[in-house]
Parts: sequence; structure tokens; C-alpha cells
Amino acid sequence: MKLVRNTIAVAALAFASSAAFAGTSPQTDDFVVSITLENDCAINFSDVDHGPTPSLASGDNATGAGTITCTFKDGYSIAMNVGTGGGTYASRTMTNGIDTLTFNLYRDAAHTEILGDGTSGTFVLSGDSTGGSTADSLTFYSRVDAGQTALTEGTYSSTITATATF
Repeated sequence: MKLVRNTIAVAALAFASSAAFAGTSPQTDDFVVSITLENDCAINFSDVDHGPTPSLASGDNATGAGTITCTFKDGYSIAMNVGTGGGTYASRTMTNGIDTLTFNLYRDAAHTEILGDGTSGTFVLSGDSTGGSTADSLTFYSRVDAGQTALTEGTYSSTITATATF
């Protein structure tokens, strides 16, 4: 009698379960598979060396170079600060002890677009990275102002900090 009661209970449960899933065949459902890619970029700039010069009567020009390497394709913006020599974006300074000379950094070879943080009329280096951890070349220009004659002989310098946003 106990065996018959258990068999009837199992049969009733099986019937109830099949009724809950009754429907046409096949059954379908959609789901989403996703991944969020987070870009990572690294910048690298070489020092800009104007080299020795006997005169600044007409100024001195040099070309600067760097790279930005990103894991994925993305837009970037690279700002540059005034530098450790002081001054302003309109007129940066390099120092040699207590002596200073003026110079600036430019986005263009014509020396009209001053590199800065993108405010107050300054520009940034910007573009779209290639991605795939491929280094993209960056070029900018440095100009030491003309007519600086009453200077002490020696090496003048300023350390610029470049900051990439991507």
C-alpha cells in the first residue's frame, strides 16, 4: 500500500511539472554578451635640445618629438604645463641659475599656436590613436625668442610636464 501511495505521489508531481512547462516547441530566449573595453595610453617625449648657439639675434628653433601608445582606438588630448622655469603660457622661461631666457612651445611650425592646457588661447596636441598598442608619432616646435643678448653663458633649461587625457 505504501508503494502504491509513493508511486501515485510521484506521478502526480510529474503531471503538475509538465503542466507548468506546457507550450509549443521549440522555446527561445535572448540574452546579451558584453565586455567593456577600457583604453590605456602611455606618452613618451624626447628632450628638446636647441644645441649650442653663438647668438640669439634671430632666435633659435627646434623640433620636439614624442609618441602616444594606446591599447584601443580612442581620441586623446595632451596638455603641457608652463614648465619649471616659470613664466606664463604667453612667455615661458628657461633658467640657468638666476638668469632666464624666454622661449615657447608651439603646435605648428609657423609658431602661432602656443601649446598649453587648451585655455586662454593655448592649444593641446590632439588626435585619434591607432590602438593595438601601436605608437603614434607626435611633433611640436620650440622657439627661443630673438634679441636676448645680455645673458650669462651656460645651459638654460625648463622641465615641461605633458598630461594625456583619453
